Amino acid sequence: MGVFLIDTQILIWTLETPSKVSNQIKEILEDLDNEIFISQISLFEISIKTSIGKIKVDRKINDWVKSIKASSISILPIEISHFKCFEQLPIYKIHKDPFDRLIIATAIAEGFTLISSDQNFPLYQPELSLIQV
Repeated sequence: MGVFLIDTQILIWTLETPSKVSNQIKEILEDLDNEIFISQISLFEISIKTSIGKIKVDRKINDWVKSIKASSISILPIEISHFKCFEQLPIYKIHKDPFDRLIIATAIAEGFTLISSDQNFPLYQPELSLIQV
């Protein structure tokens, strides 16, 4: 049994284009002994990036929430402890994305393993437990 936080890209792939999700990640997501979370920040990120045209998805935020609730994924509220961890994260010139950094801080603060396809996330190891796909 494991507890996992998936980043925004993995969430989008899982619900929009499941063919992009690797078999390894599908096994983790489908294992009923695992707990799978997304951060509320992912919903905020999707809303912002959709509204400015940076990402193209067909769902509105209410549809995302319905789909998430219908899946085995739970929505994790943003907590003060996540912001405290965020403040302590090193800032790298090649990785300043505030959404990513709060997702990373959330995983560290909660002790969750983060699942991501982002090539910059290993910068935050060993504090971050990461499965990179």
